[in-house]
Amino acid sequence: MNKNYEKEKLLRRIRIIRGQLSAIERMIEEEKTPQEILPQLTAVRSAIHHVSVLETQHYVQNEIDKSIEQGGEQNEVYEAIEKLLDLNKNALFFAGDLERVKTSDSRIRFR
Repeated sequence: MNKNYEKEKLLRRIRIIRGQLSAIERMIEEEKTPQEILPQLTAVRSAIHHVSVLETQHYVQNEIDKSIEQGGEQNEVYEAIEKLLDLNKNALFFAGDLERVKTSDSRIRFR
């Protein structure tokens, strides 16, 4: 995929997030209710996480390309990368207080 396209895609998402944050700021200034503000905060958190996943995928693809160019085994590289992406996609944070920890029973623990 074109690097400039990916860069513009990420920047567009960041601009959207910035707009969402400005809207949340106005809502707080206007003393909107938590029922109105919290869903917007959740949307921003989700959007930031999505940007993080996209950036990780971009980084990983570059590392795969470099490894293959240097004679690395493609299957080994892809397996390691899949694990990294799974960790990033499965990470679930709620206001920094709640973390989904991968365990055998997939419990959610408080820190």
